[in-house]
Amino acid sequence: MRHNSSDADLPLSSSSLPAEVAKSQGASASKESRRQIVRSRYRIVVLVGDNLNDFADDFAGKSIAERNAEVDRQRSQFGTTFIVLPNPMYGDWEGAIYGNKPNLSDEAKHAMRRAALKGVTSQSAP
Repeated sequence: MRHNSSDADLPLSSSSLPAEVAKSQGASASKESRRQIVRSRYRIVVLVGDNLNDFADDFAGKSIAERNAEVDRQRSQFGTTFIVLPNPMYGDWEGAIYGNKPNLSDEAKHAMRRAALKGVTSQSAP
């Protein structure tokens, strides 16, 4: 990342950001504390991530319906301030599908994933 940012004339060095940003913030997976540290010194113009929680804690621990409602509330941010690089393999969206219940069996997870899928229908051309 450091090399790519330099090529774009956006130098990034270990001394340009507070040390707290680069290191783990304890047991919490939340990035909010790091975003706040950066906001205290800089204006954040864009956030890029593969997970809604990469943008705001407003999405954390919510059901699918609640996450969708929050996306609707923050709709104007997407494509401008929030840039999503989808990752269909894993993410906090997966916990939302499981009702944020830990320790489900593989069979229960499979059933919940299947139930959450929305089918696509195609129409025959006339």
